Amino acid sequence: MERYNCPACGHPIVWALNNFRSNAITEIKCTKSPTASRVELILETETLCMWTGIAQRQKDGSVRLFLSDGVTLLRKEL
Repeated sequence: MERYNCPACGHPIVWALNNFRSNAITEIKCTKSPTASRVELILETETLCMWTGIAQRQKDGSVRLFLSDGVTLLRKEL
């Protein structure tokens, strides 16, 4: 499975794209975002990251991840 990390802080990113139409888009975000789902959030000790990007469905059904500019591809972790 391909792994992508946040370019701002290095933590994993999360996204979901349930629309199977070509060019459908959704927001991707860092797992350290305050809006990312988590079991426990302690604001006094938690490191937060507000980075977001874009996931876009391609004509062949695959999904490409971009930085927030919508042009620059997000780099995979090796």
